[in-house]
Amino acid sequence: TSCLGKRTLPVSSSTIAPSFFNMAKSLKPMLKPQLLIGLFLILVSINARAELNVVIVEGLGGETTYQQQFNKEATAIQRVSIGLTNAEHVQWLTGSTATRAQIMAVMKQLATTLKPEDRLALYLIGHGSYDGYAYKFNLSGTDLSGTELSTMLNNIKADYQLVVASGSS
Repeated sequence: TSCLGKRTLPVSSSTIAPSFFNMAKSLKPMLKPQLLIGLFLILVSINARAELNVVIVEGLGGETTYQQQFNKEATAIQRVSIGLTNAEHVQWLTGSTATRAQIMAVMKQLATTLKPEDRLALYLIGHGSYDGYAYKFNLSGTDLSGTELSTMLNNIKADYQLVVASGSS
């Protein structure tokens, strides 16, 4: 599930949340480390002077099997990311750090530091839900809504943004 940037894929804030959650459901079987690496390579080749910033959010698994699967995916993404950018540009939120408040704090910090030429890759690994009104990514405590995520992404100056949502609802 990807949403490539403000330059390459015009998506209004009113459609980004439903579109990335719907794409996540349809592409879930294709989410493999090879696809993730390929997406990273696309982002890396855009501008050699730009910084690649990666945020990995490992949501709630619910069951041990799912939590282990989510952790395996997050570990693979982190390993690839550190090979493509400086380790300080890779943030992994898991367990008690994978909260709505912490995600909002990380995104707020990125909104103040990233420049238009920089790139952002955001990976949401976990479960999601839809109650007929709002799409949400399940976290410890209050869930993160698609509308909130859209607002945060729109506040980040990086023209190239990749969102991979492997959640299901």
